[in-house]
Amino acid sequence: MMPRERHNAGVTPKGTSRRAQVLSALHTSRLPVDDDQIARIASMDRHHVNTICRQLAADRVITRYRGADGKLVNALITTDTPATPAEAPSSVQVRRTPRRDKTRNVESLIANFAGWVEAFERSQAFPGPSLYFHERAIERRRLHTRVTSLLDDERFLEYVYAGMKVSTSGTQIVAGSKFLHHLLPDLVPPIDRQYTFTFFTGQKAVPNDRVAFGEWLPRFAEIGRRCREPIAQAVDRGGFMATGEAKVIDNAIMGYLRQPVPTDDLTAR
Repeated sequence: MMPRERHNAGVTPKGTSRRAQVLSALHTSRLPVDDDQIARIASMDRHHVNTICRQLAADRVITRYRGADGKLVNALITTDTPATPAEAPSSVQVRRTPRRDKTRNVESLIANFAGWVEAFERSQAFPGPSLYFHERAIERRRLHTRVTSLLDDERFLEYVYAGMKVSTSGTQIVAGSKFLHHLLPDLVPPIDRQYTFTFFTGQKAVPNDRVAFGEWLPRFAEIGRRCREPIAQAVDRGGFMATGEAKVIDNAIMGYLRQPVPTDDLTAR
């Protein structure tokens, strides 16, 4: 039997300089990350990370630019990395709907589901360590046909844990749904406050996580039933972050909410 491989991504030896820790975190992520994400990966104070990143940018070791959510992100400069990305995505206002209308977004999403998925895929607006760990976790999940063997897979559990660690939300419904999503990627969509909460309630908070999950899961199922064909097409073509049927629904929601707010939405407030 081959010895079990140890996974040490993101771990730096004791005594390593803070600058080296930041660089190690950037190497680990392989994608642009903001100061908060680096602080979580390297277990450092964000103030120190910010100071080091600004110095690294001044030394032309990394480049800093405005990411999709409006925050500055950091990327290592390589021979094929431009100093400033030509098309760095800009911050997008998330549309909101009145809380009293809980079905409006669902029907609008279903009516143009394929279009919202394509809008999300074109944006490719979610780089960072969470994307890397998500894709690695799903890859490991697909290797297993039994839950018992999956839960014995330390690499899978490490990827899931790492992805949840860089998440900015500590709510039970968010953490629980993301863990369930990686266990059942074709059944349970991941839930987040910025998009899922807003899509179903128009707010970024819910009074009761359990009640919200119980209300939303049947709506996810309805979307899945009525949009079965475009969901399958997105998975088959290997679209951006189309790592499973449930994730495609999440992608469509993000594509829908990231579009400019229509005039009738603004007047309805």
